[in-house]
Amino acid sequence: MPRPFRFGLQTHGPIEGMSWTDTAKYAEQQGYSSIMLPDHFHGQYGPMNALAAAAAVTTEIKVGALVFGNDYRHPVMLAKEMATLDHIAEGRVEFGLGAGWMRTDYDESGMPYDRPGVRIDRMIESLQIIKRCWQEGSFDFAGDHYQITDYDGLPLPYTPARDHRRWWPPHAWRRCRTRRYRRHHGEPPSRSRWRGRDRGLDARGLRSQDRSSQRGRGRSL
Repeated sequence: MPRPFRFGLQTHGPIEGMSWTDTAKYAEQQGYSSIMLPDHFHGQYGPMNALAAAAAVTTEIKVGALVFGNDYRHPVMLAKEMATLDHIAEGRVEFGLGAGWMRTDYDESGMPYDRPGVRIDRMIESLQIIKRCWQEGSFDFAGDHYQITDYDGLPLPYTPARDHRRWWPPHAWRRCRTRRYRRHHGEPPSRSRWRGRDRGLDARGLRSQDRSSQRGRGRSL
């Protein structure tokens, strides 16, 4: 069944001349379906606090990260933060998780940059843990990368876990097609369902904001 085409705004911070909360309200007023932040270590607002603030001053626009880097947070903590954000947004969170790719994030923070297969396997385990955190009751998990013992993942999301959308990062596509992945998460959607980035959005200041965020990389926000 065809679905309507949606436009989302990805930004590193506020539009020039606006506060962050005004940026979120402006994006909603302009009819954007979502406002997204990347999840890297340079030249951007921290996604958790920024998304919570955006959710608190809007009523319809969806909020999320494009996408969260799996290695930057333990899955138990990420599940808790997303469930909390979903309550603030009253069900408007779109959750995306990637295996991690930006080498400078790893090198400058001292995190090991494992080969792609290891990072993707770790992401697969994280997805299993996060999905289980969003269900009732305590659980154990014994994986190659994470060990969970008698953990009860509260709060549960505002939106029932079965209704949460899943995003599939393109760089992990071949790995996601493996038997192990399908056994735990089902069949990934076709490539045609990936959402691309529109770099020609015609809202005031968006193009210049993208350029200024690149020029201002490393400066205090």
